[in-house]
Amino acid sequence: MEIVKREKIYSGFLKFDNLTIKLDNGEKIQREIITKRDGVAIVAVDSNGDIYLTKQPRIGSMESESIEIPAGILENETPLDAAKRELLEETGCVTDEELISLGSFFGDVACCTSKTYLFLALNVRKVKDLKLDDDEYLTSYKVNKEKVYKLIDNGTIKDAHSIIALLKSKKYLF
Repeated sequence: MEIVKREKIYSGFLKFDNLTIKLDNGEKIQREIITKRDGVAIVAVDSNGDIYLTKQPRIGSMESESIEIPAGILENETPLDAAKRELLEETGCVTDEELISLGSFFGDVACCTSKTYLFLALNVRKVKDLKLDDDEYLTSYKVNKEKVYKLIDNGTIKDAHSIIALLKSKKYLF
């Protein structure tokens, strides 16, 4: 597959382009693509087995309190460094243990470039208050691990990166 032509539609936090793509069979197709920086999501578990979650407003789902795990966008850093930074910013926690990679995924391979890297942070401990970006309005709190998985099952946690990371981390937690 080869991009033959790219027409910029919009450029901001997200970028939108129209593409002309030449497929391997020689045919050409038109597609739109959304470019967004890659991100990280972290399952943060303390020594009691409690998992840190966040509540924050999300315009995409029009929810004033979306329940999620700590997450954020890479800022010219490795995914591991971004995960450590976001863990501290959104929970006030650190860990002395190595973060465990849970892999990565694309949210929508059909039209979006963004990849999310997933991590598990064990034995986290709170060392400071939240350090939020100017446009972040979130609260952080802990929930027992058994209850967290019930929140997925009952539809309270709807966020894809949270669900995927929590399900991938389950084998380490039980």
